[in-house]
Amino acid sequence: MAFPVAAFDERPGSWERVVRQLPGTEAESGTFVATVTLEGAEDPTGAYVSVQTPRSPGMPAWAKVELNPSRYIDPKGWELSAGVGEALESLEAAWRAAASVVEPACDLEEATVKRLDLAKDFSGAVGLLLPLSKAPVPSWARMRELFEDVRSGGALTLRVGGASNFARAYDKYRETRGAAPEGMCRVELQCREWCERYGGLRSVGDLTEERVRALGADRFGWSNLGASVSASDEVWERVRSCEELRSVSTQCVFVAWLDRGSALGLSKATLAKFRRVQRELGIVAGRVETPVSVTRRLDWESGTVVLERAG
Repeated sequence: MAFPVAAFDERPGSWERVVRQLPGTEAESGTFVATVTLEGAEDPTGAYVSVQTPRSPGMPAWAKVELNPSRYIDPKGWELSAGVGEALESLEAAWRAAASVVEPACDLEEATVKRLDLAKDFSGAVGLLLPLSKAPVPSWARMRELFEDVRSGGALTLRVGGASNFARAYDKYRETRGAAPEGMCRVELQCREWCERYGGLRSVGDLTEERVRALGADRFGWSNLGASVSASDEVWERVRSCEELRSVSTQCVFVAWLDRGSALGLSKATLAKFRRVQRELGIVAGRVETPVSVTRRLDWESGTVVLERAG
């Protein structure tokens, strides 16, 4: 969250880091950074506080406070421990702690929400990451990438979106070096501009259970991480019922394209048609190690892997 500053402690010794821009000029500005300790946590927990002084005279300085509410509740854990109510309690604690170096020029409820991360854990879902990487990409998404994150223990990670707003799903077992159960997949939604644009969340006072839930459901749906991942026979059943794929040869090419995830030398018109059909059918061709026909998908609302069909 960010807010205008009425006054702040300008002594360099009160901050961990001070950076001056254009020192000695009329356009001089500065960035002051510190970590403050929150009261009320079982173990010492910190919140990141920074102050940016303006380059233009007469303009107010702005402060920013960042924290992870789940770590406020359980500093040494990895689990998602905070709902909206607990998150607001941690913000209040951070607001009080920041007062040791900053005097806000507004109330907490008026502070601007600059970033909100929403997350759910899905047991036994890591196997869905590879097939989900073949799902249709949202129209304006700047990237869709599947990679092993070396900074997180080589955790397999699927990311969809842009630079500042995106959805990410990754292997939590690898990321925590074995602390989380094997096979657990965490899905995170990093929302900056998304907060106000899709959730109506401009200030801390807007953070309600209903609005946060609606924002999460909307952005998860947009990301297509909830696409159904089907066994091959289930894919064939849906393909055969599609009126746009009437010939057997076209059906074979379509399924091969799904399986390989590449253009296969297709024309632009055929590729556009296949992508449209894939979106309409709502399927991703993935390999499911099971002798029966199943379709699985991640359900954001329940935080579980849902079996759509089993026989």
